[in-house]
Amino acid sequence: TASSSARLNGESFDVMGYLPLADTKAELIALVGVNHGRATGSVVVSGTTYSASASNTFAEFGGGAQYWITNNLNARLLVRYEDISSNVINDAVTTSVGLNWQF
Repeated sequence: TASSSARLNGESFDVMGYLPLADTKAELIALVGVNHGRATGSVVVSGTTYSASASNTFAEFGGGAQYWITNNLNARLLVRYEDISSNVINDAVTTSVGLNWQF
């Protein structure tokens, strides 16, 4: 009998720049940042537990676009390239789509 568990978490800090497109409600977005991630995991095989953990700090770059629906609400698409450079995980490309409310 075998069982396993894993936990991934981290923090990121990004600086974002916005370029409004002339006479529209759309903007292009560029970002650069740093991310710190941690992973822990364990496997239990025949009553013996094997565990490991790792952490890494890496750069991330990306861009996207947003469209202002109202003065406070926009729809946004972002794509990030994360330079993880780990022996366990290859570099990653993440995509996010969402609504953002500005106060």
